[in-house]
Amino acid sequence: MAGGHPAPLRPVVVAMKGHPGSGKSTAARAIATALCCPLLDKDDVRDCMLPLEGLAAAGMLNDLSYAVLWRMAERQWAVHQDSKEA
Repeated sequence: MAGGHPAPLRPVVVAMKGHPGSGKSTAARAIATALCCPLLDKDDVRDCMLPLEGLAAAGMLNDLSYAVLWRMAERQWAVHQDSKEA
């Protein structure tokens, strides 16, 4: 706390990685609920791309899924910052 003002918040991303069926989604939902934060799930993005499965390489769709997630995370942070300034 400098000059009586709290330090500005920095963005935090909690990323989950693990084997299928290991409880990542369950843990992520619990964390998001406890912290009152949005939950961004790559599986949700990837599921929307199922119609493209035969048209694009799997690696390309995976990379695109992560690009969408990072864009969504950036937008959530920007909205949070804008609401604090209003």
